[in-house]
Amino acid sequence: MTHRYQSCADFNFIMPTRTKPPLLELLEPIADILPDQASTEASEKFLRLCLSHSKNPIITTSFGPQSGVLLHMVSQITPNIKVVWVDSGYNLPATYQHAEKLTRELGLNLKVYTPSTSAAFWDATRGGIPTVDDERHAAFTNNFKITPFQQALEALQPDVWISSVRREQSAHRATLPAIHEGPSGTIKLAPLIAWQENDMQAYLDDHQIADESRYFDPVKAQYGRECGLHKL
Repeated sequence: MTHRYQSCADFNFIMPTRTKPPLLELLEPIADILPDQASTEASEKFLRLCLSHSKNPIITTSFGPQSGVLLHMVSQITPNIKVVWVDSGYNLPATYQHAEKLTRELGLNLKVYTPSTSAAFWDATRGGIPTVDDERHAAFTNNFKITPFQQALEALQPDVWISSVRREQSAHRATLPAIHEGPSGTIKLAPLIAWQENDMQAYLDDHQIADESRYFDPVKAQYGRECGLHKL
C-alpha cells in the first residue's frame, strides 16, 4: 500500500487575522484630539475622554525631572489613580525627597515596587552597575526595572497605562503613537507625546509644581536610551 503524505499545499489554510482589543478600538480615535504641538487643553481633554472608558487605569512615574507635569495633570482628573513607581534602590537622595514631596502635595495614591535583588546585594556580589555593552546589562535591567513592573501589572491588573513618554526623548519614542497596545493587555496612553522640554517647564511654572533636576537611572546610563519598560 502506498501512503501519500499530504503537504500544506493540499489544504487551504486561512491564517486568522489578529483583531484589536475592543478598548483600543474605542480609544484610538481620541488620539486625533492631540495636535502636533503641546496643548494643555488638548492633553487634558484627551485624558478625560480616555479615562472615562477605563475601569482600572494606572500611571507610572520615575520621579525624575519634570515628572510632576503628568502627575499633576492626571491627579486633577482622577485623584485616586494608582501611581506606580519602580524604585531601583539606586535613586539619589534628592529623588526620594522629591518623591515624598510630590506624593504629599498632590495626594498621590503611590504604589512602590522594588527588585527582588537589592542594589546593595547586587553591588556586593556582581560588582556594581554594568555598562550597556556588558553581557550582564540585560539581567540587570530585568531585575531592576522589568520584573518589578511586571509584578505591578500582575497585582494591579490595569486596563490603561498612562506614561509621560515624549517623541523628543529617544528614537524609539519618536515612533510611538499617543494610543497603542502595551503589555499584559493594557492600552498605553501618552498624552504628552508631542510636548517639548520647554513646554514641560512652562507647565511646572504655571502650576507652581515642585521639580528636581538631580536624577540617575542606572539602566539608561545616559539621556536618549530606553529603560526597558516602554519596549514591553
